[in-house]
Amino acid sequence: MAGLLRLRAPAWARVAGARALAVAPTLLLATTMKDAPGAALDAAAQALNVVQAVQLPFALIPLIRLTASKRVMGGAHVAGSALVAAASAAAAAVLACNAGVALQLWAAAAARGPPAVAAACCFAGCYVGLAGYLAFGPAANGGVGAARNGSGRRRRRGGRGEGGIGGGGNAEALLL
Repeated sequence: MAGLLRLRAPAWARVAGARALAVAPTLLLATTMKDAPGAALDAAAQALNVVQAVQLPFALIPLIRLTASKRVMGGAHVAGSALVAAASAAAAAVLACNAGVALQLWAAAAARGPPAVAAACCFAGCYVGLAGYLAFGPAANGGVGAARNGSGRRRRRGGRGEGGIGGGGNAEALLL
C-alpha cells in the first residue's frame, strides 16, 4: 500500500498506523459505551459498520490492481480478466452502497446547517479523490511503481535483471 501511494515511512510506522486505523474506532466505542443501554450500543455498532464499509474500498482497489498486474504477480499468477471484472464489480457495489449512506448523511447534515454541509462536502471530496487516485492514479499508467525517464521510457528501479518477483529483482522496488 505504501508503494501504491508512494509514501515513505519505516515498516514499524506503517504497521502501527494501519493497526491504529483499524482498531481505534473499536477501542473508542468500547471505552465510551461500556455502561450504555442496548439501543445506544446498537446505534454505535451500526456507526462502526459504516466506518468499516468506508475503509473497505481502500483495501479492495489496491488488491485488485496489484493482482491484475503482470509486473507484480508474474505472468503465471496474474488474476484473469473474469476475476478482475467480478472483483471490480464488487468494489463498485461497495462504493455505491457507501454513496447511498453518504446521501443519507448529507440529508441529515443539511438539517444541521451550512457548517455541517461544508464538512460533509470536504469529507466526500477527500474520499472520492483518494478512491479515484487508487483506481486511476499513476500506477494505472505504466504499471505499478513504474518510473519514466525524460524520453518516456520506463526506468528500472533497483534489483537485478528484469525486476519481477520471480526474476531475481527486488520485489520491494516494484512498489516504490
